[in-house]
Amino acid sequence: MGYEEFRERLSAYLTHYNETRIKKSLGWMSPVQYRRSLGLAA
Repeated sequence: MGYEEFRERLSAYLTHYNETRIKKSLGWMSPVQYRRSLGLAA
C-alpha cells in the first residue's frame, strides 16, 4: 500500500466516522448531524 492509497482510505474512513455512522448515544444521529442539531456546525 502506497502513501496515496493510505490517504484515500484514511479520508474515506474519516468521512464515514464523522458523517455516516449513527450513534445511539447521539439520538441515532451521526456526529455531524448531532452537532448541526445543536447549532455547533455549519
